[in-house]
Amino acid sequence: MIKILSIDGGGLRGIIPLMILQKLEEIKQKRITELFDLFAGTSTGGLISCGISLKGENNKPKYTLEDLKNVYLDQGGKIFPQKSWLGQKFNMIKSVFKPEFSDNGLNEVLKNIMQDYLLTDCLKPLFISSYDVKNNQPLFFKSRHAAINPDENARLYDICRATSAGPTYLPAHSFIFDRKEVVCIDGGVFINNPALGALVEVSKYCDYYGIDKTDTKFNFNNLMILSLSTGHYNGSITKKDALDWGKIGWIKPLIDIMMYGVNQATDYEVSELLPQENYLRININIDIEKYAIMTNSSKECSEYLMNDVHVQVFQNSTLMNKLIKFATKL
Repeated sequence: MIKILSIDGGGLRGIIPLMILQKLEEIKQKRITELFDLFAGTSTGGLISCGISLKGENNKPKYTLEDLKNVYLDQGGKIFPQKSWLGQKFNMIKSVFKPEFSDNGLNEVLKNIMQDYLLTDCLKPLFISSYDVKNNQPLFFKSRHAAINPDENARLYDICRATSAGPTYLPAHSFIFDRKEVVCIDGGVFINNPALGALVEVSKYCDYYGIDKTDTKFNFNNLMILSLSTGHYNGSITKKDALDWGKIGWIKPLIDIMMYGVNQATDYEVSELLPQENYLRININIDIEKYAIMTNSSKECSEYLMNDVHVQVFQNSTLMNKLIKFATKL
């Protein structure tokens, strides 16, 4: 049985899947790296995947889930500084021409966490997405490739910076990968939910992940996926806005629509391929728009999201029973 953990993109809302993973560790009394064979992530999900699987002393994870959660709580404001009302208005004007945020804060946080560790310095295989705008193609950072090609054994810092370079929010990230320059933006532009990509990776190269392919057809009974969302805002675009918006009006809403649309489509496709008991998708609904903003680093926002996880997941007996049942097979 190959077990995949897949984590969506979603900025500082990454605190949501981290809390769910803490609950899973509590249920199983094991570290997450002991429970899964492949970690797939996009954007903030890529950062979490790298952080979870980074090898420390005695072949144990370097960071705990609490360590990573505290990065979001304590350093989110360094990555996405909160601005005054006047600053927000100025930022709206500036963001028409430049990224909304500098990458100085994110660079500092990532360098402190990832240091000079490489893709092969992780306990379990990784599958991290980005998009290379220079060469106009999807780019996947895979441990499987890094193990046989040193030119694809990228620094975790570069991988995390590449997968999280959200258009309009942060500058793209340029570095040398596989002997050529790549200019990367957030993988969420095409695969915000990486579960299907990870499924394809494992089903084709299952021998690498520990299952012999004795037949021409992969047996999906041999695959389990836990897919974690970073939440979704419940609001909708009005008919008037949809009819009247031009380029500027559509920029940010279009990004959210693309990400959520991809998430839903991937959820449908994976649920059709896998046996029901082998696939679990966990999402929460965010009712207040300001708390759904991926760059909201306020304490008020993080407390709201954490409370929503408690109410919608931990106090939801139906969902918790599904999680517990799923966990028994890990």
